[in-house]
Amino acid sequence: MIKKFSFNAFYIIFAVFSVWISAAGFLNAAGNTAANFVLLLFAAAVLLAVCVTLVRLPEISPKAYRVAVTAIFAVYTVCLVLFGTTTMTAHISDLRVLVQAADYWLEHGDIVHYSGYFTVCRNTLGNAIFIYLMYIPMHLLGIDIFSNTAESWGIAVNCLMIVLAVFFLYRIAVRILKNRNCEILFLLLCCVYLPFYLWAHRYYSDTLSLPFLTASLWLFLKSRECCGKKKVLYALICGVCLWAGYFIRGSLVIALVAIVLFSAFCDKKDFVKSGLAVLIAFIITLTGWNYYVNHNSWIDYSNTQENEYPLTMWLMYGAHGEGNYNDDDVNYLQSLPAGQRPEAAKEKLKEYYSQYNFKSYLEFLTLKYGITYGNGLFDAELYLNNQRSSNFTHQFLIEGMPLFAPFRYIANALHFAVLALAAVSGFINWRKKEWNVPMLMHIALLGNIIFFSFWETKARYAFGITPILLILCIYTLYETAKFAERKTNKNR
Repeated sequence: MIKKFSFNAFYIIFAVFSVWISAAGFLNAAGNTAANFVLLLFAAAVLLAVCVTLVRLPEISPKAYRVAVTAIFAVYTVCLVLFGTTTMTAHISDLRVLVQAADYWLEHGDIVHYSGYFTVCRNTLGNAIFIYLMYIPMHLLGIDIFSNTAESWGIAVNCLMIVLAVFFLYRIAVRILKNRNCEILFLLLCCVYLPFYLWAHRYYSDTLSLPFLTASLWLFLKSRECCGKKKVLYALICGVCLWAGYFIRGSLVIALVAIVLFSAFCDKKDFVKSGLAVLIAFIITLTGWNYYVNHNSWIDYSNTQENEYPLTMWLMYGAHGEGNYNDDDVNYLQSLPAGQRPEAAKEKLKEYYSQYNFKSYLEFLTLKYGITYGNGLFDAELYLNNQRSSNFTHQFLIEGMPLFAPFRYIANALHFAVLALAAVSGFINWRKKEWNVPMLMHIALLGNIIFFSFWETKARYAFGITPILLILCIYTLYETAKFAERKTNKNR
């Protein structure tokens, strides 16, 4: 009874939030609303028509399927790398500091010189370590990591991370679709998904964390399929993988919460060997790393109490105005001794939220959702404006150029089609009454929405959830195609 009530209650909440973010994002999108709507319908109709056709056709043979999958991944990798290196940009903001820190680390064997930065921006340490490891081959070859050659290497590694994310996502899709034709369609959908190309040039937490998200979800599903020691082993590896992703991008903790909640309801007696094992592995790895990083010689965290800003500062950003970074918030906390900052930030949060009534808070949330989910480019244009060399991509990637507006319409059409189809997947699963793989994705997506209801507002932050949106999109297409096929057969 409790399980049934929880299932229905969850999908009521999911329906409200998924429709809310889709509508808010669509209404906040740049360009003509009518044109966006027509292109959205066109993109969704094309995807559905292709899926219905593939479901009705005989399945591709296993041998041809293996050849097709291998070829798609090979071509996709080459296309990503070519596009990423063509759109190579100058380092700006935090990425510039991280590359400089990696260069210093390679030369001196430590990053003590950058300890102050990593104390204030502790969440970027995972990125710094990844970039440092990534550039070790360049350093051994005597190549300056600020050169175009080294940058091309970094972009190639970044593209590999995107391809790995798609690979694990594909392995999850196989468990849902069980139709080789539709599995090929899913891979092709990932291959034409524009945001992956637009972020191929920038090796930052947005892309570097993607394979850890999809790999951890796949490992958890493998754990649920196995018995005995293998079940526990996969769960433990999943927990470590989640920590690695969390270390690069903190919001990945949402996947951990989703896995634990899903396992608690579904795995019953096996919960200890699956969901709880994932949680324990995550906590042990996190605790062990925190102890190590505070007792080492390559970075100095001894002044943490004096320099660190409370986590609530980012919640302060997300609590007023448009929810973005705010100089006044930073200046206010800078004016206080470090020991007083956590309590002062809490008081500021209370002050910000106390200004809302029910109506004004709904309007504020709608604005946040509109900014977060209303850009099919996920703010990539802000970085692509800094390309190192002029080339043909400027015609459609740089704001103000002749083809930029049409390109943004195309990106928005695909983005909103995926977002809308992901929302519909909730209704489909509610009708099926199944605690299945899509429901795990629904829990993760809802957690993402709730998290960004309070966190700093940026469209690129939503980029991290795109793998889940893609798999829910194909789930909707597949289930709709199967329903259409059954109706057709019945009428016949």
